[in-house]
Amino acid sequence: MVNINVPSGSAHEASRTFSIPGLHYHQITTLIKEAFESPISKKFHLSPFKLFWKFPDCEDSDCVYSEIYNSDVLLDEHDKVQCAPTDDPTCKRKKVVAALMFWSDATHLTSFGTVKMWLIYLLFGNLSKYTQCQPNSGVTKHLAYIPQLPDSLQDQLSSFHCKWDIRTQRRDVLTHCRQELMHAVWKFLLDEEFLCAYTYGIVVRSLDGIEQRVYPCILTYSADYPKKYML
Repeated sequence: MVNINVPSGSAHEASRTFSIPGLHYHQITTLIKEAFESPISKKFHLSPFKLFWKFPDCEDSDCVYSEIYNSDVLLDEHDKVQCAPTDDPTCKRKKVVAALMFWSDATHLTSFGTVKMWLIYLLFGNLSKYTQCQPNSGVTKHLAYIPQLPDSLQDQLSSFHCKWDIRTQRRDVLTHCRQELMHAVWKFLLDEEFLCAYTYGIVVRSLDGIEQRVYPCILTYSADYPKKYML
């Protein structure tokens, strides 16, 4: 359950907080640990690098950007975490970056009808896009299912918002609620455990038994604005 704040539409009445039930989610840190401990982690690129293409019969070369793990931004983040603090001053584990890529969009739940669900997915930029695109790779993680605004909310808003009877105002209020819901969900997902891992890293034991300190880093976020879809 997440809370959203809705203005009253009047300068003389304070805003009110409404609870939206139905959020289903995984912790980001849990999904990171699962990925780095799973067999797919053998294909992870934990040390980013630059890629160059050399012209035939010429000394010139061009830098090639084809994956997250050969991008400048991940190289910079990798360098930063080498100097990042840990919650254990004696820790000598290798420090690596978990390149997080988020994506959210609506999906139909049935072949017929209009029932939809708004999902947030998590992928890892440490993995080649060619592996990620394989239908049976299992690398796309379902992070959260964003709930729709319940019908009961409109009943509550009708008695609370002073301009609810104006159709244009009603539409604007619902748009605001969906916007607040998206922000509230992300505030919930970026919890204290994630913030601690972001600062100090989390210790993960890979399949070969070697422990690493993994620092999550949000590199991309692709999304459609849900105001017109979460009806």
